[in-house]
Amino acid sequence: VRSRGLGDVYKRQVHFTTDSGNYNIPSDYEYTPADAGSKLFQVRFVTTGTTRLSVTDTAKADVFGNAYIDVTAGPAVSYSISAPGAVQAGEIFYITVTVKDAYNNVVTDYSETASFTSSDPQSVPGNGLPEDTLFASGDSGVKILAVTLKTKGIQTITGTEVGNSAVKGTSNGIM
Repeated sequence: VRSRGLGDVYKRQVHFTTDSGNYNIPSDYEYTPADAGSKLFQVRFVTTGTTRLSVTDTAKADVFGNAYIDVTAGPAVSYSISAPGAVQAGEIFYITVTVKDAYNNVVTDYSETASFTSSDPQSVPGNGLPEDTLFASGDSGVKILAVTLKTKGIQTITGTEVGNSAVKGTSNGIM
């Protein structure tokens, strides 16, 4: 934060605010002569979208500044796989696979391939489960895929990034 036109004479306290729902911003800060009117602060926003950061002089509200920051998702760390809670064995249904970052944001620019397995020993890729599936830029980090489970009982579906087994996720139990 730099005090325009006030230079090294600025020795007031400033207050930070944001409209972001999930953030880490500095506490109020009182400028010192050593700052010479300029100070770097670290902020962290973890919710994607455009957010506003405001800095206001605590004694003079008409001394303020705003910055609008476009926050994008971090790298993929998991898949969120949603499935219906119950289906008939042999019935086609759909799962939704969403790529998430460490802060649960959707990774909209994801372009990797996912492979799928199931706790159902009769459902395998190409025969009940999707073949390896490429996420493309137009998918915006979300795929809807057809699945057929063949064995009665509670089953799950697991997706894993091809070449990076750290990125994975397992569905809710499907009865």
